[in-house]
Amino acid sequence: MTTQSNPEYLLEISRAEMVLAVKTVARAIGNRHGGVTLRFEDARLVIEIEGTVAEVSADGSWPLPIFVRGTWVRRLAKRMPAGDPIHLRVEAGRIHANRYSESCAW
Repeated sequence: MTTQSNPEYLLEISRAEMVLAVKTVARAIGNRHGGVTLRFEDARLVIEIEGTVAEVSADGSWPLPIFVRGTWVRRLAKRMPAGDPIHLRVEAGRIHANRYSESCAW
């Protein structure tokens, strides 16, 4: 059985802008283990945790919010995957930033 990506959840984002956005949110997370919300509004990916919001220009489709663990943001802030633009997608219950992935929820 093969799993295909969900074409509804696919964004292209500038690597430099994504780095700045996840670093902003990672600082706000600190050592907390709370969830992070990713949503797409007005051609911008919005990354939010407990009142801290970072936005980055994005192209694509992302119909509903996705929830990820803070570890996803902290790891991306330390080591963003190679490649520009970053392709953010949801596939088989996982969120992918280029080749890096972790589980996520709707």
